[in-house]
Amino acid sequence: MIELDPDLRHQPPPAPLDRLKRVLDLFRAAGCEVSDALVRFDPDFLVEQAARAAREFDMRARNPAYDLHIGGEQMIFAPTTSGA
Repeated sequence: MIELDPDLRHQPPPAPLDRLKRVLDLFRAAGCEVSDALVRFDPDFLVEQAARAAREFDMRARNPAYDLHIGGEQMIFAPTTSGA
């Protein structure tokens, strides 16, 4: 299990390339296969990470009238995209 150091929240954000290297190092330390910027995930690793996800959480909007509760008895339909 990888724990994020709480002190990292108070440091200035790293440059994008430094951030990428740090993320790839974290995946490598977790046992993932990393080649250049490509990460291959073991299926068991993905199942383990999904099991750790919160069952319920709130998404806060700028306007509280648009806050969403995810999970529990609530069902949300929303588009997903890779951003491309």
